Amino acid sequence: MTQALMIIPVPLGAGNMQASNVAEDDYGNWASGTAYAVGNRVILTATHRIYEALAPSSGVHPVSGTNAGDYWVEVGSTNRWRAFDATLGQATTRGESITYTLGLPARVDAIAFIDLVAISLQVVIRDAGGGVVYDRTADLLDTSQIQSWADFFTYEDSFDPEQVFVDLGALSGFTLEITISNPGGTASVAEIVMGRGEYLGDVLDGSRSGFTDYSRRETDDYGNVSIVKRPTARKAEWQLAFDTAANRRIQRALEQARGAPAYFYPGDGMTPFALAVYGVADDFFPALSGGGRTIATLTLTGVA
Repeated sequence: MTQALMIIPVPLGAGNMQASNVAEDDYGNWASGTAYAVGNRVILTATHRIYEALAPSSGVHPVSGTNAGDYWVEVGSTNRWRAFDATLGQATTRGESITYTLGLPARVDAIAFIDLVAISLQVVIRDAGGGVVYDRTADLLDTSQIQSWADFFTYEDSFDPEQVFVDLGALSGFTLEITISNPGGTASVAEIVMGRGEYLGDVLDGSRSGFTDYSRRETDDYGNVSIVKRPTARKAEWQLAFDTAANRRIQRALEQARGAPAYFYPGDGMTPFALAVYGVADDFFPALSGGGRTIATLTLTGVA
């Protein structure tokens, strides 16, 4: 059994982004005096989003302009902010390394990194006076594929795509420094989720994981199959055990987290079982026991 956590994200605003080596220059910033043609793209540093022109325009703001939706469509987040946009479809990328320095607006107990491409990952936390209160570096080399001596000699380097740090104890006003390193290659991370860790119980045998494929498959009159590849989303069904007295607290925590994705972490040592999900809780069914220990089923659906 391992202790499962739900990491409830702390919202980050522009004021929390103290520094980053990822420039916010994907495209030019929208300018009122510029004439835009169909297909032109711009960014707004106020929203940290990218917009594409649907029709020729000049002076039509992508968000607040009159009939803005007729002229502009939002196509995603800027590269710097993709790691914090609550989706997994686009990742923040940069050659060699990605660094962030963030001022924390609230308590942070845990932080998760999803869909990493990196050799190492460092997390440093400084208190309000600048003193280091936490410093940990994780080696992301994944050797789980080595099952025999033959594997050892034919193994090609691969790296753990997810990493979770718990028991951080960072308070509002502390500073978080992140360094994602991939020397000689491109560093990448799809999402960074930080916030309060809520204990949900112990994960039991019988928990299940899988995914939903949103690709489209069509078969014509002659049996030919065409496939349009689309994203997948994880899903899981956890079997949990916890003290019956904790049921109300757990239910309230799940209810309060609704409406936005959270990171559901099954606990240390559970990586091979692929039970972690960044998404939402669909159903929670505890079979309450007067004996002091309750068994519950928690179903989770991930975001794509």
